[in-house]
Amino acid sequence: MTIGKLSIKYDVIGHGEPLIIIHGGSSSSGAWRENALKLSADYKVYIPDLPGFGQSQPYEGNYHIPELVDFINDFAHDMDLDNFHLIGHSLGGSVVINYVLRFPEKVKKLVLVSSMSLGREIAWWIKLLSHKVLAEPITKLTKIISTAIRWVISKVFSGPPLTNLFSTSTIAIGSSMFTIKEQAMILLDRLSEIKIPTLIVWGANDTIVPASHAYQAAQLIPQCEVKVYPGCGHIVYKQKIHEFSQLLLGFFHK
Repeated sequence: MTIGKLSIKYDVIGHGEPLIIIHGGSSSSGAWRENALKLSADYKVYIPDLPGFGQSQPYEGNYHIPELVDFINDFAHDMDLDNFHLIGHSLGGSVVINYVLRFPEKVKKLVLVSSMSLGREIAWWIKLLSHKVLAEPITKLTKIISTAIRWVISKVFSGPPLTNLFSTSTIAIGSSMFTIKEQAMILLDRLSEIKIPTLIVWGANDTIVPASHAYQAAQLIPQCEVKVYPGCGHIVYKQKIHEFSQLLLGFFHK
């Protein structure tokens, strides 16, 4: 579809109440397809590739969280969605928190998965990537490597295209969210404004953002539940596909 001047790729599957999923910063809609299949019997699931991620066209110039909040709003409008459930993972978690704070009347229930912006701690390599001096050569190098891997997979294994882990969009947005020391966009002082039912899900062994962020956020959001899965990391939704999907269905059905 076209949103504004951008060509945007999205997945949609299922029937029922609308549910929008916003992927993380080194990901795309494809990472959530198995979860979407589990949820599609009860919900109509929409998963867009954010601008500059996956197969979606990027904005021109630099853009940050506010532009991505606008994007979600435009996407929902073009899909004729006035009220919906909303899930965000990692970077997507920060985006959806900002969305709910700006458009609280549009979201029925909120799910945050290993979300950014709930504490200061962040993995050291993400902090390094917040500095353009370091980020730009790393981005170029990984682009070359990932292009080579894509070619091998397409020729030898006929596999799907890969998402570049350190895309230009990832670096641009990350530089506005992190410093060399910590996360810079912290929303703890605004979490009490979230009045809708909220579920926070984490992996206990998350090495990117610690699970302690889930517990401190839950103390500030009035209607909040927390589930931390032992032995899981930052992509708990893929490590526990069945259990995670059942957890979400139970939460949304309440």
